[in-house]
Amino acid sequence: MTNDNLIIISGGAYNDVKKALRQWIDLYTKSLQDGLTFKLFKNGNGNHIILADERLDNERFYYLVNYLYYPQGIRYKIDIEGFTIGKENNVLKDQKLIVYISSTDKEGDNVFVATADNNNYKIDFEGKISETKEKKIFRLPSNQNLDNPEILRVNKKEVSSQIKEKSKDNIEKRFRIISFITIVLFMTSLFVPFYSTQTFIKI
Repeated sequence: MTNDNLIIISGGAYNDVKKALRQWIDLYTKSLQDGLTFKLFKNGNGNHIILADERLDNERFYYLVNYLYYPQGIRYKIDIEGFTIGKENNVLKDQKLIVYISSTDKEGDNVFVATADNNNYKIDFEGKISETKEKKIFRLPSNQNLDNPEILRVNKKEVSSQIKEKSKDNIEKRFRIISFITIVLFMTSLFVPFYSTQTFIKI
């Protein structure tokens, strides 16, 4: 089993995990390569595995782990661990990493990593890497059943079309609201005595 860009999730409903993954893909589509794949596996009751495309860089892998833990509009309680290899030119380069969210974290915009040498770091989303007092012990994931995945892909054309459609719907909704307000104001003006018309117009 590959240990590069692998995410193991304990807890949460399958559909919620899938929804969170889909939201993240849509949110980051502009900065992702078209055609990247994300394989989602059921791994028993309340356990899920995501195998992200090997082309996904470390930075966005960290974002993904963080978003799955703190998804927008989805309420669940999960434990999450990501496994990858340091690809960027920094202290983590070429090291095997376990990526997680610390139980002591109160900021929400970072991840924590432990290396195969059991060094612990905090990575914030401005790119700063700092040593921490965390005592996370590195371990490789146990053998998992990676059969029959559901595959989600980055599709820039589809997301662009959805954004345009949503924008069109918003414009039509605003037009209907403005039209309704205009009609109401016009009808109201018919019942306003003449002497107070000027006051009404000001209002």
